[in-house]
Amino acid sequence: MGVMRHDSRRMTGRDPHQRHRAATPLELIFDLTFATSFGLAASEVASVLADGHFIAALVGFGFASFAICWAWINFSWFSSAYDTDDWVFRIVTMVQMIGVLVLAAGLKDGDVVLVRGELGSGKTTLVRGAARAMGVTDPVTSPTFSIGHRYRASNVTVSHLDLYRLAGLEHEDPALLADYLGPGRIAFVEWPEDAEGELSSARLRVTLSHRGGDRRRVEVGDDHG
Repeated sequence: MGVMRHDSRRMTGRDPHQRHRAATPLELIFDLTFATSFGLAASEVASVLADGHFIAALVGFGFASFAICWAWINFSWFSSAYDTDDWVFRIVTMVQMIGVLVLAAGLKDGDVVLVRGELGSGKTTLVRGAARAMGVTDPVTSPTFSIGHRYRASNVTVSHLDLYRLAGLEHEDPALLADYLGPGRIAFVEWPEDAEGELSSARLRVTLSHRGGDRRRVEVGDDHG
């Protein structure tokens, strides 16, 4: 395995005579993410079937499976044809992984996603990738000093909150988060630890942790139903 690069590289084709190439850590986590996506999609189907919506469950699972497989096939082709393992390639790949997790989870308006992680673990990058996957075209920046930002996506408003500066919500104005949560919105909340009670109905909980270098561990918990 080659040394991981942190600069940008010119895209060049892979040597067709290369032998015994091992998968990179990014390719391995990509495969794991997509396998996890199928599990999330299956969980969503089970929930919809339990509610008696058989056609919606089958159509939704079929669409999700097609989208996941299409992205998987294209990435596999690209990574087998090119060897551009630079920072641009890694960021774009992470955005794909985040997007497919959002798609598989079946997020809908009113849902809340709690994003935990240490400083510098990539929480805002994750939210940025999810927002892009839902159709946000405006720049997505950290809302640390303003509590929250809102962005218009394809058919929903994406809210991005950062509660790092708050010690809790019990002494805050009850309407503080009203513009960011509720119908017509999907909210991603960074640093939610001191607001777990108020955000107990969260749809997903995502935890990021450092694994050394550019590596991250991503844990996704589905609290639906």
